[in-house]
Amino acid sequence: MTVFLCEDSVCGILTGVYDAWDSRLGHANVKLALKKGYQPEFFTDCREVGPDAEKADKVLRTLDRKMYLEDFEALYQALLSADDQKADDIYRMIVLALHTGKKLIHALEHPTIFRIFRMARKTGREAGHCCEIPGAGKGDSVFCDRTAGTGSGVDRGAFCRPFSNGTFYDL
Repeated sequence: MTVFLCEDSVCGILTGVYDAWDSRLGHANVKLALKKGYQPEFFTDCREVGPDAEKADKVLRTLDRKMYLEDFEALYQALLSADDQKADDIYRMIVLALHTGKKLIHALEHPTIFRIFRMARKTGREAGHCCEIPGAGKGDSVFCDRTAGTGSGVDRGAFCRPFSNGTFYDL
């Protein structure tokens, strides 16, 4: 088994997909994993994959041509999820989509597809809790979290303003 270790980013995972497919080792003999938190396994060969925008773009163009829109949207939301196992599930879904040519949105009996759609649903819910108020305050946008104070278990402030370096602080 060869494990392709990729960065936890859209570009990193799609580069891993490209390299795993291009390795020609066979889909059953490769696995994708995120570098962060990976625990080495016995009898595996690990290959680190650096993000490459050109390879990621090739994968995206192929998916755009050959994948149904609903499946692609779910795949992209899964790419944005915080799940530690997402890299291999994304690879498996891409392999299924390209080999079958069918809509996978209704194939929830397949464990990989089920996990992808569960990640997509969770990411979509998280995005739905946030809103932006453009231009509020000192010319900045103010972001609010609709889950603050609702007992949802989400530990964030009700309002926050971005610093110029991309970090947030409570108002």
